[in-house]
Amino acid sequence: MFVKEGSDFVILAEKVNKAVVEACQCLNLFDDQLRKVMHSLKIGMEQGLKKGTPPGVGLRMIPSYVRGIPNGSEVGDFLALDLGGTNFRVLLIRLKGSEAEIKGKIYEIPVSIQQGTGEKLFDHIAECIALFSNEQLGRTKNKLPLGFTFSFPLKQEGLTRARLITWTKEFNASGCVGEDVAQLLSQACKRRKDVEIDVVAVLNDTLQPTATASTVKITFFIYRPFDREVAQTRTSKASVFSLNAE
Repeated sequence: MFVKEGSDFVILAEKVNKAVVEACQCLNLFDDQLRKVMHSLKIGMEQGLKKGTPPGVGLRMIPSYVRGIPNGSEVGDFLALDLGGTNFRVLLIRLKGSEAEIKGKIYEIPVSIQQGTGEKLFDHIAECIALFSNEQLGRTKNKLPLGFTFSFPLKQEGLTRARLITWTKEFNASGCVGEDVAQLLSQACKRRKDVEIDVVAVLNDTLQPTATASTVKITFFIYRPFDREVAQTRTSKASVFSLNAE
């Protein structure tokens, strides 16, 4: 089909394109504006790191208690649970030094469970872990080491202890805010009696890609393993600092 130049269709298209360009102008950031954003973020992070900073001032700089990142020498079988939305993943990861074999499955969390009780939520998760474990490993009495990625605001109290600060997204399960999510998961698995787990780490989705990037830095050299951001529906950042940093 040929459209004659100057036709109503072409004129309309030009007007629409011009309107779109004008509407998007506010999204264009110049260097001086980006520098202001960088400066504000730097100040916010410094305030968040300082002792005695009042609540609500600066950015939340929450410690992860992770003191090292993978170096390619790790071996063994591990379970991983990635919870952060309507669907969650359960993974079996077989580490063989510089190589890894990964098998996984995605499970759904119905809205009624997302917004029900915390016990029902974690019972549902435990059921899916048990099903996946039995499919991949058969029934075993051995405790399975599990890394728990919990993509909600957490107050870390240790590598294996983290309390939920608040629910986000569609989640609003009762009885969870202020509770240790690793304990909630472990207790749910114990109630089933057909799967035993040992939560060896709790982390959020900010730290998760930092650890992932560190394992692929040889192949993907553009990654910066000590400095990783997540920019999706929100922006998060994970950085490594010296333990004696002020």
